[in-house]
Amino acid sequence: MVLVVTVIGIIIMNIDEARAKRRARRAEKKKEREAKLSDDSHKLRPISEYLSLDPSFSPEAFKSTVSELYVSLQKGWQEKDISSFRPNMTDAFYAQMERELDKYRTKKQTNCIEKISVFGTEILGWRQDGGKDMIIVQLRTYIIDYVKDDVTGALIRGNKTSRKNMVYEWTMIRTSGMKTEDSSVAIEVTCPKCGAKVMVNQTAKCEFCGTLLTSDRFNWALSNITGLSQHTIK
Repeated sequence: MVLVVTVIGIIIMNIDEARAKRRARRAEKKKEREAKLSDDSHKLRPISEYLSLDPSFSPEAFKSTVSELYVSLQKGWQEKDISSFRPNMTDAFYAQMERELDKYRTKKQTNCIEKISVFGTEILGWRQDGGKDMIIVQLRTYIIDYVKDDVTGALIRGNKTSRKNMVYEWTMIRTSGMKTEDSSVAIEVTCPKCGAKVMVNQTAKCEFCGTLLTSDRFNWALSNITGLSQHTIK
């Protein structure tokens, strides 16, 4: 009996140690992410300087567009259909979002996003990297966020009544050297789905397979979303 108790005690201690190590690793990764964000923010240049490169660029219109895109994207996420947002994302980020949605489709679950509101949008600055202009925007939002079973309607995760205060950083990119008025010019791009050649200015639909296309050479495209913080409001 004493041996059994001792063995159980050792097992519990090992489990506690493993949990503590996991928590420590998560905390360390969080610090690394925060340090990287801090380093990146120091590299940003004020958006006022960007106007010398693109005099027609409007910071206020840009912030409004990003806010509207955020609200619309949350609704598309809940519907598990973000195809209409294809022109607003880079190929890599769109593919990443689709992979995440596939998990919900496979499990027959829905991530419900309700009572969406944006109460703050701030352009933190811009920089150039790899031939791209990158503008970093911070969004402060309220949402109700929960996951339900599509078959039974049972609540799987989250709360249907508690609001969350969410803070994000969105990275919007466009090819360096392009200006706002250049968006009327058309170029030829290759459809990533069927390989056909299609003429695109800001957005277009492939005439062969119907895929929505975009070119970040002209239009700003969402390339990354970083969640900075969240807390539940009772």
